[in-house]
Amino acid sequence: MIAAWRQLWKQNTGSAAALPFGWVQLNSYGQPDGPRGEQPKGRILPAGLKNGTEDPVGAWAPGFPSIRWAQTQSLLRVPDSFQAVVLDTPSPSGAIHSCFKQPVGARLARGALAVAYDRKELHLSPGVGGAKQVGKQLKVTVANTSGGALTVRASLGFELLIGGAQPMWHSAPIVHCDGAHTLTLSLPDALVEDGGAVLALRYLWSNTPCGGGTLGCPVYVSVPKLGSLTGENDTLPLGPAMLSM
Repeated sequence: MIAAWRQLWKQNTGSAAALPFGWVQLNSYGQPDGPRGEQPKGRILPAGLKNGTEDPVGAWAPGFPSIRWAQTQSLLRVPDSFQAVVLDTPSPSGAIHSCFKQPVGARLARGALAVAYDRKELHLSPGVGGAKQVGKQLKVTVANTSGGALTVRASLGFELLIGGAQPMWHSAPIVHCDGAHTLTLSLPDALVEDGGAVLALRYLWSNTPCGGGTLGCPVYVSVPKLGSLTGENDTLPLGPAMLSM
């Protein structure tokens, strides 16, 4: 679709530049269901998605998390595109369309200014860049912080897939943040005690992972303000991620 629209843009404007294209990632939907309160019991992989199949970690199981992940993958593969992550603007009613339009609009504007007008200093799209096990902890690198301060507002949000006869997802709390680009997670007891292997990591992998209030995701990166827009804030949330180990 994007390619077709860009072709029409080129034909009707004569512009050689690609039409900048942006979208809003799917918002939260329904009532809070993410690992933000008590640590949930282990969650088994979706049926038919065990190791050795095309989708060994369940990244493409039906549901909102996989659609959000597909949107992020499109962002990485389509040049001159941008995305607004808005999981932290859930509607109190649980509706899919957020009633908090100002932060959504500001994040879209930030992406548009960066892509269409080359204002790179205004646009940050922080994401999980990598992870490495160090003893009884997991070090998670946050990419695209561009010097912004990394802050933690809640300890839960990450989950680790622990291997074994029946691979299961376990919540892994954040126990340290270096303020720059590294988060430290505590490994689940199932891994430490039973010697299981970490097969994958995922973050904000549920319909409504950031609670029922606004700006309540676990991890944020500070960004410069665009100006004096109503409802604008000076942080962007770390977006949902899935990473095989």
